[in-house]
Amino acid sequence: MMNFGSRVIHVDLFSQLADYSKFPRADLTIITYENRVHCDIAVIDQLSAKNTIVVLEDNGARKRSGGMAMRNVDIQTVTGIMVEAVPAYNIMHMPDNG
Repeated sequence: MMNFGSRVIHVDLFSQLADYSKFPRADLTIITYENRVHCDIAVIDQLSAKNTIVVLEDNGARKRSGGMAMRNVDIQTVTGIMVEAVPAYNIMHMPDNG
């Protein structure tokens, strides 16, 4: 969670990491990946107010109606904030055998 001016922004909500009942409702929620570690629909709904904008990557947008879908390299201005979708990858670190 972060504040930008008077706006509250949440990113990648996952209920096992925090007690979200203590967090303020979001003006903007950004979900970067479709799996539940990034996209916990129950928490997104819990922290959403009437005017909350939820930005999801393309596959995540299929899991929750009413969100704004973005694909890699898309750029949108949302509540006066530029949001740019960039490719990201999980990299597995291999043990050093040497």
